[in-house]
Amino acid sequence: AVSHELRTPLSRLRFSLAMVEQLPAEQRQGIEQDLQEIETLVDEMLSYSRIEHIAVEQKFSQTTISDLLEHQLEKHRRASNIDIISDFPAGLIVYCNGNLIERACQNLITNALGYAKTRIKVSAYQQQQRLCICVEDDGQGIDKTHWSTLFEPFARIEQSRNKSHGGYGLGLAIVKKACDLHQGECQISDSSLCGACFTISIPIDKTH
Repeated sequence: AVSHELRTPLSRLRFSLAMVEQLPAEQRQGIEQDLQEIETLVDEMLSYSRIEHIAVEQKFSQTTISDLLEHQLEKHRRASNIDIISDFPAGLIVYCNGNLIERACQNLITNALGYAKTRIKVSAYQQQQRLCICVEDDGQGIDKTHWSTLFEPFARIEQSRNKSHGGYGLGLAIVKKACDLHQGECQISDSSLCGACFTISIPIDKTH
């Protein structure tokens, strides 16, 4: 309902903007950017609100994590010039909600690509009856004073920094909610690549 109420006036604004021919190009571009930012925010809010519905509608099943990750990496390799390194065994199978885990990984990979200088690394492994997936980059990293609030909805490290990357502080909140629904967790640490390292960890429970 909220999405509909927001999109309807947005559509009218876009139509009105197209009709106003006398606006300078720079001003028109600024208005277009503002409209796009609002639409992106609506999309992220919808994604966040749908997570629990996905968890209810799509049950846990045996999921080949290595295939899931490879699918994501191939998609991002085609769209990015950043070097993407992978390190996970073939045939890594875990009982989970594959759609939620893939969405969490997609958010972490997209985030890493946005802040990386030249490369990111995605790895996965089993440790003490848990699946761990790590996504790290060689960017500037994140100050430890921000670590405790990173996964809160609408949390931002730097207002302008996140906005320039198209984020509104919901990407990592979605990751956390996906982990919570698996009785897992998501943590941040310093990366061996000198940037940030995000690790999601969920229990391996074949009788879930």
